[in-house]
Amino acid sequence: VPKTAREVPLELPVMAQKLLALIEREPELRSPALARRLGLTINQVSYALRQLKARGLIAFIGPRSSGGYRRLG
Repeated sequence: VPKTAREVPLELPVMAQKLLALIEREPELRSPALARRLGLTINQVSYALRQLKARGLIAFIGPRSSGGYRRLG
C-alpha cells in the first residue's frame, strides 16, 4: 500500500486502501484511469469507490465531465 500523508484505515480491504491512496495523489483521475493504474476492472473500482463513499472517506466533487474524487476529513 503506498504511503500517504494521511492514515489509511486498516479495516478497509487492501484494494480500497490502494484506491484511496491513489485518489489522494491524483484526485483528477476518473474510474477508468483508476482501474488502469491499479490493474483492476472498472467493476472492482466502482465497488471500492462505493465502499469509500459509504464510509464517508471520499466524495465526487465538481461536474461529471471534469470533476474528480476527493478524500474527506
